[in-house]
Amino acid sequence: MPASVEPTVDAGLAALGAEYVEKRGCPQCHQSTNRVDGILSGSTTPLLGTLVYPRNLTPDPETGLGTWSDDDIARAIRDGFAPGLAPLCIQMSRFDRIGDPEVKAMIAYLRSIPAVRRLIPPSICPPIKFAHDD
Repeated sequence: MPASVEPTVDAGLAALGAEYVEKRGCPQCHQSTNRVDGILSGSTTPLLGTLVYPRNLTPDPETGLGTWSDDDIARAIRDGFAPGLAPLCIQMSRFDRIGDPEVKAMIAYLRSIPAVRRLIPPSICPPIKFAHDD
């Protein structure tokens, strides 16, 4: 039986992606305050005033993005949708004007960080209020 082969990640592209991830503020939500938990392994503390828990962005297949395709990750970053088109909570910034080179670099970085199995509580997204709602 052949050993499973991890996909290779371009180190230069991943390093650039790390810069973009930092610039876009991803660690502000997705980084635990306890570094022992791992890089971008999510938060078990909800965002202030919400029940929104930023998810694990490591390549762990059970608790992170390990089973997400590159297109799934790009869609989450740009449009705020998880696989199957489930909407992410509105607190997740939508970066709809990010170009393909930046998204590809961000994905390369997320694929390059160590996978961490870390369960994050499910989020309860607040309702979206529209201008006509009172």
